[in-house]
Amino acid sequence: MIKSFRFLKPYFGWVILIFILVALRAVMTLALPALLGELINDITSSSLTETEKYQSLMTNGLLMLGSTIIGIVAILFSGYLESRVSSAYGIDLRNALYSKVQTFSLNEMDKFTTSSLITLTTNDIQSLQMMLAQLMRSVIMAPIMAVGGIVMAFVLSPNLTVFLFISVAVIILFLTILLLVVMP
Repeated sequence: MIKSFRFLKPYFGWVILIFILVALRAVMTLALPALLGELINDITSSSLTETEKYQSLMTNGLLMLGSTIIGIVAILFSGYLESRVSSAYGIDLRNALYSKVQTFSLNEMDKFTTSSLITLTTNDIQSLQMMLAQLMRSVIMAPIMAVGGIVMAFVLSPNLTVFLFISVAVIILFLTILLLVVMP
């Protein structure tokens, strides 16, 4: 599996761009609750005049709208690039597999059935493509959302953050153990 990542080398720049777009999406998603909280605090504040409340509503509303639009654009472009990169990766992998099979001797060819070669070039490579697309999305998104969520919780309530941090640590430990057991 790890050896197949060498086929990503020609697309390294695109992978970096995907990571940047996914990170941008995560940041924009995390910005929405903070902006909404500020908006609610301003609108329910008795110390602000109606004009100041309206100004806060417009400012925070436009910032939320802008954050949402930027997030949507990042989702669209990253999804498009993920599918392009994973498809190109699959094509390169299939071509390399086909070239490798062409070099087999007759003895080596007898070890494989036609159906196993067809399965290898379709289902297995398609599984690798889907795994790659999911990996490009979640490798960046999950850590940013976890760290951003913990930071935002700490800003709101430091006492609550201790429980959240322990919960996230337990989940990470559980997932690590699960991955170590499941991976061959």
